[in-house]
Amino acid sequence: MSFLVRLRASSSARWRPCCLALALVPLLIVSSPVQAQETRAVTGQVLTPDGNSLPGATVRIERSENGNEGPLGDQTNANGNFRIEGVPTGKHDLVASFVGYQTLRREITVGPDTSPLTIQLEAQTLALEGLTVTSQKRVQEVQEIPAAVSSYEGDFLDDIGVQQFDRFSDFVPGLQVQIQSPNNPGFVVRGITSDDGDARVQPRVSVYQNGVSISKSRGSVVELYDLERVEVLKGPQGTLFGRAAQIGAVNIIQHRAENTQSLRIEGGIGNENERYFTGHVNAPIVENQLFLRVASLYNRRDGVVSNKTGDALNGKETFASRGSLRWLPTDGTVVDVIANYQRDTPPGTSFKSGSFAPPAGTTDPATAAAMGPDPVLEDDDLFLDRTVWDVTLLVDQALSSNVTLNSTTAYREFDSLERFDADGTAAPALQFDEDAEGKQFSQEVRVTYESTGRFSGFGGANFFWEDGSQRVPFRTDERSFAALLNPDVPLIQDNGQPTLIPSIPNPETGDQISLKESHQEAYTNYGSTTAAEVFLDGTVDVTEALSVTAGLRGTFENMTGEYEVTNSETPGRLGGAHGRLAQQPVRADGRATLRERYVLVGRRASGCRLRDHRRHQLVRHAVAWTASQCY
Repeated sequence: MSFLVRLRASSSARWRPCCLALALVPLLIVSSPVQAQETRAVTGQVLTPDGNSLPGATVRIERSENGNEGPLGDQTNANGNFRIEGVPTGKHDLVASFVGYQTLRREITVGPDTSPLTIQLEAQTLALEGLTVTSQKRVQEVQEIPAAVSSYEGDFLDDIGVQQFDRFSDFVPGLQVQIQSPNNPGFVVRGITSDDGDARVQPRVSVYQNGVSISKSRGSVVELYDLERVEVLKGPQGTLFGRAAQIGAVNIIQHRAENTQSLRIEGGIGNENERYFTGHVNAPIVENQLFLRVASLYNRRDGVVSNKTGDALNGKETFASRGSLRWLPTDGTVVDVIANYQRDTPPGTSFKSGSFAPPAGTTDPATAAAMGPDPVLEDDDLFLDRTVWDVTLLVDQALSSNVTLNSTTAYREFDSLERFDADGTAAPALQFDEDAEGKQFSQEVRVTYESTGRFSGFGGANFFWEDGSQRVPFRTDERSFAALLNPDVPLIQDNGQPTLIPSIPNPETGDQISLKESHQEAYTNYGSTTAAEVFLDGTVDVTEALSVTAGLRGTFENMTGEYEVTNSETPGRLGGAHGRLAQQPVRADGRATLRERYVLVGRRASGCRLRDHRRHQLVRHAVAWTASQCY
C-alpha cells in the first residue's frame, strides 16, 4: 500500500520567474507579538439557493487585514444560524462551504455596528463526463453520439490524481486496464481482453493519441498528464477508428499550445520513498500567431514487494515530457506540432509463485518474494527499460464556413527490454527476457463538413505502415527445470533452496545423462504491415428528436509475419533425453507468412433525444458489420 501527498501551484495570468521559486519553496510563517485588539461576534444565517436554511454548513474566518490567523469558525445549527466569537475588528475573509454547494468567499468588515450576515450558497454540479467529444471527427456534445461513449476532462483527472491508465479505468464503466508493467498492459472492454505483445498480432482495442493509433501493446502505455480529455468508446469502432478497433477504442487528446501565459506546478512525496512532479508552462512566442507549451512528469517509487534475493519489486520510475507548438499563419489555418517522449525504468515485476513460498514466507502476492538467480547471466537483477517517442503534425485548413480540410502526419517508435522470473521462486528454472521494438508512420487526410442544418459528416483516406519485432530469450538450469517437470520432486526444498537433479536416465539405454547447469535459447517474431483505407461517415437529423448515422470504411492490408528460433550452441540434454528438441534443425532465416486482405466495415445508428433543455440521450441503437476477403 502506498500514499502520496501533493502540493499544487498554478497561475493563468501574467507570470514571472519568481513564481516558480515561490511554488517550490515552502512558506515560512513567523509569529510576532501583537497588541490586544477589540473583538466582536460575527453572526448570520446560511441559506440554500431556494432560500431554505442550511444546517451543518461550515463558516470560518480565514484571514484578517493585519495578517492574524486563528481557528475561528462555527457550524450552522438546525436553523442555519452561526455565531463566531472573538473576531478582531477590521477586515476579514469569511468562507462558507457545504458538500454539494459552491464555496463562497466574502470580505467582511467587523465593527461595533456589524449586522447579522445572510449567506446564500449556490448548488455545485460535478460533471464526471465531458460536455464535448471528437470521437466522430468533429466537435459534438457527448449526448449526440449514437454509441456508448465516456468522456473525461483533463482537469477532472488532475483533481482526482489520475495519471495512469489502470487508475483511469476505475472511473469508466465497461473498461478495465491491467498494467502488469508499462511493457505489458491489458485493455479489457466489456470483458474482452487485448494484451498480446506478438509483433504479428493486431490489437482488438485501439488506443489513439492526438488522432494517431498507438495500439501496439508494448508501446501503448503513456502517462495521462496535461490533457484536454480522454474518450472511451465501447463496442466495435472499425468505421470511426479503422483497424484494430473490433472491441472498442480509447482516444487521448493532449493539451495544445494556447495564446495565453500560464504556469502550473505540482509536486508530492509519499511512502516507499515516492517522489512526484508534474507541470506545464505555456507562452506566446509571437503574439496571436505562434505559441509554445511544454509539459513534464516524473514519478518514482521504490518497490512495494521485497525480494529476498535481489532488489525490491513492483516499483515505478517514469519520466515523460511533451513539447507542443501552435502556428496560426492565416485566419483559417491552424498548425500543431506535438512531440512526446517517455522513458520507464522501474524495478522488476513480481511473478510470485502461488505454490512455493519463499523461506520463512507465504504465497501471498503482497508479501516478500524470492526471485532468481539467473542460470546464465551474472547480472540477474529484474528490470524494465522502455522508451517511447513520437512526433505528430496536425493541420486544419478552413475551406469555407462549413468545410475543413484536416491532415494528420505522425511517426512513432518504441523500444523495450524486460527481464522477469517466470517460475516465481528462487529456482533457476524459468528465466525470460522480452526485447520488443517497433516503429510506425501514418498519414491521414480528411474533409469535415459541419453545419447548423440537418447533415454533418466527414470522409477521407489513410495510409499506415509499421514494422516491429519481439525477441524472447529463455534461460534455465536444466537440473532445476527437471525438478519443475517432475511432480514427485519439490521445486523448492523446505530450507528454501532449489532442488537440482544432476542427471536423468536415457529412456532408450538406461544410462544416466548429465544435465546442463546453464542453457539458453530464444525465439523472435517479426511483423510488418502496410495498410490503406478510405472512409465516409455522416449524420442526418431527421427531426429535432431523431438522428440517423451511417458510415463505411474500406481497408486494404498487406501483412508479413516471420518466426525465428535460435537454438543453443550446445543442444539441451533434457530435450534430447525425451527425443525432441535436440533433433530439430535451426531455422536461421525463420518462417515467413504473407497475407493480403480487403476489409469493408460499416455502421448504422440512430439516436433519439428528449425535447427539453436537458438533451438527455433517450434511445441509442447501433449496428456494426464487417466483410473481409483474404488471400
